[in-house]
Amino acid sequence: MPKKLIATEIENLKISDTKYKRNLSGEKKVDINILLNRVKTENVKEKKKNVVFIISVLLCICISGYLIFN
Repeated sequence: MPKKLIATEIENLKISDTKYKRNLSGEKKVDINILLNRVKTENVKEKKKNVVFIISVLLCICISGYLIFN
């Protein structure tokens, strides 16, 4: 298991990639666009589930009505 570097050791390293440096330090930064996209996709999934549920209920009602009245 690799050991975690402390902040002073990270600053001493000559690393040009800031994303890699940020990963070494353990700092987690959350992008607001990622969160907003996640919320949008969750809303779309929830709407699809609701539509499927409503269609299945209507289909069951139609089938049971057909069976009862024929």
